[in-house]
Amino acid sequence: MDTILRLYSQDNTGAALRQYFEEAEPSLDSTHPISNLVLESFQQHGSSFNGAEYGSDCLLLVRAILRASPEEGDGLGRRAQVLRGAISWLIQLGDEAKKQTNSSGSNPLDDVAGKLANSLIDAGQSFGQDALVQSIHTMTDVIRHQRHPHTQMFALLSRVVVIAASADSVLLPDTSEEISGAEFKDIILDRICTAPWNQKSVLPLATALADMHMEGKQLEMAIVKIMKQFKHVDAADLPVLIYNLLLLSSKGHQRLVLRGVLEFFDRLDSGGTMAECLRCDNPKGAARLGFSELSAIESTVILHFNFAVKQDQELGTELLKHMKSGKTAYLSSFGLSCLMAMARIHRFEDSVMEYLKSSILTTFKDMARIQREPWVSSFQGVTPSPILAMFLDNIRKIPFGLEQLTPSIVQCGVYIMDSMAPNSHWRTSDKDLTKRSAPMSPNEHGCELGAIVLAEIFKTQPSARTEILDHIMSRIVTKSTSTLFFLQLLETIVKDSSEALEEHLPRIKESLDYLSFLSLTTAVHLMGAVKDVAKLNRSFRDSLILILRKALFSKTLESRQVALSGFLLLLGPPSKQQTSLRGGSSRIGAHQNAEELPSYSMEILGMLRRCLGQQGEVRLSLYLGLMELVETTPSLNPIIFEILQAHFVHFYDQTGTRLTPLKLEECISNSKTGGEPTFVEPLHYLMCSVVRSLVGLQKLKRRSVAYNSITADERQVAECRRDLDRILSSLEQTGLEDFELDKTSEFNMTTSIGARNNMYATILTGCFESAIEYVILKQKLHVDITIAQGKGIASERQETPDHSPQTGRMSQGSSDMILHLFGKMRKLHDIVKEKITLPRGKKLGTLGENSVLSLECVTKLMELMFSEWKAGERQDEEAIRLRSNDDFVHYISTVVLTLLSKLHASTETLKDTDYDCCRRLSSVLVREFLVSERPDGPKAVAAGAKGKDKNKSLLMIGIEALTAGLLTTQQFYAIKRQTSAGSERIEHHQHRKIVSGFLAATLPQANGGHQPGQQVSEIVAWTTSRTIQCDINSLAAVYIQYLQALVTAFVNETIPLLKEAGGLLGMIQILSKYLSRTTEAEEHSGTSGIDSILSRSNSASSSAVAESNVSQLDQLVHWLVTLCRDQALDDPTLTKTLLSMMLQLEQDCTSPGAIPALLPALNGQNSAEHSASQNSMALQISLGFGSVNASSATSHCPEATARLRLAADVLLTYGMNYGGPHVPSFQDLPDRVPQGQEVDEDIARLIQLKREIGVESRFAVVTLRTASTVTEILLQQVDRSLEGLEWALGKLRYGGLMLPGKSLSHRGSEQGWVIL
Repeated sequence: MDTILRLYSQDNTGAALRQYFEEAEPSLDSTHPISNLVLESFQQHGSSFNGAEYGSDCLLLVRAILRASPEEGDGLGRRAQVLRGAISWLIQLGDEAKKQTNSSGSNPLDDVAGKLANSLIDAGQSFGQDALVQSIHTMTDVIRHQRHPHTQMFALLSRVVVIAASADSVLLPDTSEEISGAEFKDIILDRICTAPWNQKSVLPLATALADMHMEGKQLEMAIVKIMKQFKHVDAADLPVLIYNLLLLSSKGHQRLVLRGVLEFFDRLDSGGTMAECLRCDNPKGAARLGFSELSAIESTVILHFNFAVKQDQELGTELLKHMKSGKTAYLSSFGLSCLMAMARIHRFEDSVMEYLKSSILTTFKDMARIQREPWVSSFQGVTPSPILAMFLDNIRKIPFGLEQLTPSIVQCGVYIMDSMAPNSHWRTSDKDLTKRSAPMSPNEHGCELGAIVLAEIFKTQPSARTEILDHIMSRIVTKSTSTLFFLQLLETIVKDSSEALEEHLPRIKESLDYLSFLSLTTAVHLMGAVKDVAKLNRSFRDSLILILRKALFSKTLESRQVALSGFLLLLGPPSKQQTSLRGGSSRIGAHQNAEELPSYSMEILGMLRRCLGQQGEVRLSLYLGLMELVETTPSLNPIIFEILQAHFVHFYDQTGTRLTPLKLEECISNSKTGGEPTFVEPLHYLMCSVVRSLVGLQKLKRRSVAYNSITADERQVAECRRDLDRILSSLEQTGLEDFELDKTSEFNMTTSIGARNNMYATILTGCFESAIEYVILKQKLHVDITIAQGKGIASERQETPDHSPQTGRMSQGSSDMILHLFGKMRKLHDIVKEKITLPRGKKLGTLGENSVLSLECVTKLMELMFSEWKAGERQDEEAIRLRSNDDFVHYISTVVLTLLSKLHASTETLKDTDYDCCRRLSSVLVREFLVSERPDGPKAVAAGAKGKDKNKSLLMIGIEALTAGLLTTQQFYAIKRQTSAGSERIEHHQHRKIVSGFLAATLPQANGGHQPGQQVSEIVAWTTSRTIQCDINSLAAVYIQYLQALVTAFVNETIPLLKEAGGLLGMIQILSKYLSRTTEAEEHSGTSGIDSILSRSNSASSSAVAESNVSQLDQLVHWLVTLCRDQALDDPTLTKTLLSMMLQLEQDCTSPGAIPALLPALNGQNSAEHSASQNSMALQISLGFGSVNASSATSHCPEATARLRLAADVLLTYGMNYGGPHVPSFQDLPDRVPQGQEVDEDIARLIQLKREIGVESRFAVVTLRTASTVTEILLQQVDRSLEGLEWALGKLRYGGLMLPGKSLSHRGSEQGWVIL
């Protein structure tokens, strides 16, 4: 080595060294002296390398030999030996590095190896072809034996392969075969890609493959091979490997690369068995990482992906095409991260957002479809993608390196809420913006998803909070269609992220300056969202009060209503207890804020006094708000009473010198001048609010709250009582003619006098009702029946085994006063109804539809009127007198229906007192309208009615009121069949507890509807046990069984009560949602005592459906089928209700095979004979559907039996038994095709049809009058089924792309390549 270096240093041209090699070679003993020399020089002095001292000598040795070796003759041999020695050293260097696993830091030999490889690469064209081929085979053998050479060997390999591929011909070693350079490259690539790789060599080998020119199948093979190594490499090397793969994909097969990367990380994110298949022997593999480590790896991969897309935007286009090709099947958490990263690139921003919007909309549409078509969920791959979970998963990963996704996620959430908000929200009036009880649309679900995402981002990412608040405030100011959803987002942020909101309160405070310019609905929602902040933060509250005070003195009506609504919200109770927001410079706790409450409350109430001198609309809103505060904030009741009473004295006669006790003329402007009259003072609401405030004072006094320092003036309270008694007495004695509202008055709405008189009549009717409410609420009962806390009914029921209703007696003479007031009210209503002239298309409503009576008053009155008395106990004559007045009972029942319907359509959470009144009212309605057998009861009156009445019967009103009560409970306390862990499960249990208590309290059997042989104690014990266990399935089943018997009785009356039976079917359908859809053994153990204790033993329904091996829902469906089979209803409306309900519930039936047994066998055969005839029937004649006919369809799909039989009965009813000019009737046809005779094909089909459907109808419900209705229902079912089937086939087409549990290797083999 020294000699070679000395000769080279003396002569840089290499001539002397060349002569030395020529003279020395014959005397050398070794076959490859040069290669041995190079290898030994690197081996012997490798460990002594310190920097570049000896490394430069070794590299100089290589350069000297190459310089002294010409590119022909013996020089080629020496060059080949240098290449062989260098490759051998690189191989050994890698093996030695593998043994030194404990060493840390960089290896000093890496620099030398890099320079050596660069020297050989520069001289690559000067090597002989044989040397190149031999060296390539040597390096590929190293790869195939899974050795780990130095990474520079792979760089050298890529270069020499490129050189060899450019040759015209290559002679294969050990053979005489000569092939082209391209063919040789294919062979080498095949050797590399078909061999197992060392996990340490994957990254440099992938880089080497990227440097080679490949296309078509060569490129595909290399890409698939690299993707196979994902699970084998160290997790730290995975991002660089994927980046190299993305660069390689620029040559082609970009979608293949993207799909492989997405599927790999999807499996890792899914966990469980999906991730287990990616585990390998490498302890540092990605499949063994925890959530935080894996999130960090994914963040790095996404950074590389984003950079690669910026370099080659075609890659981003391919990703979008891949996602869109599978609709939502390819959408995943990692895929969503990639899309969010792409959204930062301006070119892809709109495309990504539009795709995500369509995917979210499709997902929610699919969820709604699956709820309507539950049979679809049995197929794999149809379940919608959990897009919300994907967003939340990405938000969880942000702290681990995905901070760059935060702006994209915020932008996406805002875009979804803006683009998916229904356009109709702000085109309707404020009163139409209330939350409907109908299910949310897919667009509304999408807006809710966007709000959840933004709320979670606000909670976890401080950097996004300012931007989110800016978006909220801009939508509020610009009155966007999505304003309502952004206000809900703000309310969620205030409740869940109060601490994070503290530093951003000045930004929210700025938005309050626009309150007076906003619409009433927007302003109320905004103030409702920040109400809790204002209650706890003094500075914020002071700013809000100042703004509202200015708005209160504004000239515009809407600004005044905004101010009034804001003040009432501040006086109301907080939505949630919060102790985190700061008040000024110090933090105020909940107890401190409670002490501060009276100070600003007194200030606000003082400003509300100004509203009493403003427009009538403002006064009406004030009275409604104060009545609400009387219930929600009792401590303010003394002040409220003082305000109302001081104003009320101006509108009634205190001296007794007037003919009328009320000054109606003071309530209407221009009442005497002849101008257009307008409401100035809603006196009926003022009087009602005074009455309720007075009653609230009594409740407050009974509570004896020690901390309440505000008390009412007893003298003023006594004067108010005396004045109200005087008003009641005067109203009772004063006639309508004294108010100038008799039959001679004008009520034409087109004239000023007629409009004025109509306003007088409205006010006077409300005052009559307020007087009735005062009479009712001031009753002194023996037992306080206003037991509040409706949500605690389940616990009350556990502690109180006696379920007999609590009763009280009315004071003497109260019924006469109530009936007297009601008589005048009814007389006034009849006069107005007779003489009023309304615009075309409008009608005057019935008495009670616009009542001012409160829910508490009506509940108390109903309990008094329909109290149950024990045997031997004297009944309340006052209640009997009220109950015997049919008009009054009809009126109060209408009021109950109206109030419960309003409660069902309420926008807010159901209050405890409202729920308690709803429960108590439902219990009274069940006892009086469903159970009571009194001769003058609603059932007896309806059954004995002669002829048809166009108006609703009293029984129908009660059934509709019961339906409204059930719907209210079902809406506010929804029972979900699948709940996740955590708060949802706790809420689900609470809802079950409340619903079971409601059903137990309103159960007909527990309210007197038991058989004579049944013991009340058994009923109470069973009901209590079911309530404690929250067994809503058993309670609903018992409830339904009672209603079934009533339906059967109603349709079998002399004059059938068809409308009432339809109402009962509606109640059954509501209760059916509580029935379980399973047939588990533990479920039957809970319902085993139903038939023996609570079911009616004499009902036909019980014997027909008392099966112990089917679920309660199946028994209900079987009863519906039996009812349709046996009852000839002959009423299209009831038939439509009954069949629609049966066909809808039939979809959830768990044992449809029992339905055919309920229908008579064909042609009078027994079941065995019929089955045998079906099996022996030769299906030689088709009805147009191949080999499918009614028999085969029923055998394969038992749930289709009822529909096919209905269709057959319609066919028979419409004339198949009567024949025609060219069509014989079924009676004229033989049972079989005569043997040996030729029969016309049409006649043969009719004979086959006769054998299928028989000649007699099976469903009695199908008559000539109802056949068209049945046909319409069946065709609608067919349309829905075909639509659902078409949708399901489309979903299965895309759902099969990502079937859960199906291995990627299986999917890959179907397409000709394997990923894993």
